[in-house]
Amino acid sequence: METITKDLLATLAADAPGPTVTLIAPVRMPHERALAELQWKQLIDSAHEQLASRLDAAGVDAVLGGAAELLDGRWPTHQRSVAYIGSAVRHAAYAVPVAVDPAAVVADVPAVGLLAGLTGADPFLVLALGLHDTRLLDGNSMALTERVVPDLPTRFDDVIVPTAPGEHASEHRGSLQGIRGGTSVHHGAEDAGTQHRRDLDTFCRKVDAELWRAIGADDHRPVVVAGIGDLVARFRLACSHPDRLAASVEGSADRMTPTDLHLAALDALGPRRRLELDGLLERFRSLHGSGRAGDDPDELERAAGEGRVETLLIPDRAAADSGVNAVAAATLTHRGTVVALPADDLHRPGAIFRW
Repeated sequence: METITKDLLATLAADAPGPTVTLIAPVRMPHERALAELQWKQLIDSAHEQLASRLDAAGVDAVLGGAAELLDGRWPTHQRSVAYIGSAVRHAAYAVPVAVDPAAVVADVPAVGLLAGLTGADPFLVLALGLHDTRLLDGNSMALTERVVPDLPTRFDDVIVPTAPGEHASEHRGSLQGIRGGTSVHHGAEDAGTQHRRDLDTFCRKVDAELWRAIGADDHRPVVVAGIGDLVARFRLACSHPDRLAASVEGSADRMTPTDLHLAALDALGPRRRLELDGLLERFRSLHGSGRAGDDPDELERAAGEGRVETLLIPDRAAADSGVNAVAAATLTHRGTVVALPADDLHRPGAIFRW
């Protein structure tokens, strides 16, 4: 199942083939599947009623057929939520990696306002730091994608040479035999625990060097480090750019799937995201009245159609409004950003303009 992305929403928003239904609902836990499917069926019934006044029976079935297929043994299990966007010419279900409230909307464009919370988060990186499977992943609020980094050590044994054939360096507690490409190091009578800690520090320094070489000087995305607490702590001490480490995820990175990593990273970045939203709100309020920001509905509609909206701010209670969705769709079509906010932060939709 494809994951909703900002680029995908922009593509869908630009294509308005007629009445379009948007359904969105939480997937729920496995033991709640019956409840989740019942809720999904209720959303389909609601959309059916809304479509009945606009399409004949065959047209309604064409728009909603794909949504019903999810109830036929295709209900997702590894996402937090699921979205369905369907029209007479195409329909598909999408994975949504954040929790949502259920909703059914019928309009002339997809209800991108409902999905606006997925388009505002800045991209980030995840370093899954494990002794057996270290990975670097590109992330955003929709998905994680593993990056191929040829020189990044993926295993502890890539850096620390095992003592004897068949032995794993990550398990041995004897003397450090050496580092690949370097000279053997011997610790004499040092106890095994001290030697292993030094091995871990060596591994972390090697990962650090290759990590920043792969990221490059011009990439300023924050980095989330996932791994066992002691290993993450040692990496932080070895890190040459500690200011870039935005958050940590506790747990064995060797055992975490990309979905696990993604959900945990989003949770870990929550406080940082809240600070970003506060800054965005402060900018909107400081520009309001200067011509660079506004919340008049007619002005928002005109500005979005002209491509002047840089950032559209939508309170979550207005996300399903058809007029708001039209403005959101036009904003995305012109490569603007749509951000959903709690209703307590913003009472009506507003925008920061490019000019």
